[in-house]
Amino acid sequence: MTLGICAVTAIDYALSRKGICVFNRKYFAICGFAVFIIILAIIVAFNPPQVASAAAAESQVIVQPTEPATCIFQYPENIEPWCFLIEEASLKYGVDPFLIGAVMTQESGGNPEAYSSSGAVGLVQVMPNDGIAANFICANGPCFADRPSSEELFDPAINVNYGTGMLAGLITKYGDTREGLLHYGPDCTLTDPDCPDPYFYADIVLGIYENIKPQ
Repeated sequence: MTLGICAVTAIDYALSRKGICVFNRKYFAICGFAVFIIILAIIVAFNPPQVASAAAAESQVIVQPTEPATCIFQYPENIEPWCFLIEEASLKYGVDPFLIGAVMTQESGGNPEAYSSSGAVGLVQVMPNDGIAANFICANGPCFADRPSSEELFDPAINVNYGTGMLAGLITKYGDTREGLLHYGPDCTLTDPDCPDPYFYADIVLGIYENIKPQ
C-alpha cells in the first residue's frame, strides 16, 4: 500500500512539472525513480512477505518426546544400560526395580544375547517356544508353546517386559517374593530329587537385591 502511494506521488510530481517525462537530467531522474517505485510495488504485490505463514508453520511444529537424561535410580554398571527398561517394567507390573535388576544380574549379567544350556534367552533368561526349550514336554504338550520366540526374546524390551510380567504373576500366585523367585528360576529338584536347598536360586537373587538396592 505504502509503495503504491509513493509511486503515484512520484508520477504525479513528474507530470505536474512537464506533463510527461521529458529527457532532461532533472525530470529524467524523477521519471526513473517513479518507474522504479512502480516495479517494486508490483514485485511486492505478487510476492507478499511470508512472515505470517512462517509463523503459522512454526506454531504447528510438533515437539517429539524424548527419554529422560537419567533413570530415577542408579544400578550396577553391568545393568545400567537397561535402567529405562527396568523402571518401565517396574511401573507396569508393580515389581521393585532392584529386584528386576537382581534377577537380570544373576541371569545374564546384563548381556542381552545370553543363551543358557537349557535354552533360556536374553537379559532375564526367558524360555522361548523354540530352540532347545521346545524339547521340554509337559502333560499337555510343549511346556513353553505359548511363549515368544527366541528372536523376539533377544529384543531387550520384549525380554524384560515379558520376564517381569512372569515374575509379577508368580509373586502374586504364591504370595511371597521368595516363593515367586523359587518358581521363576531353575528348579534343582528336576535334576536332583535330593536337592538340599530348592531355594538356592531365590536366595542368591535376594542377596544381590540387598546389595544393589539403596541402603
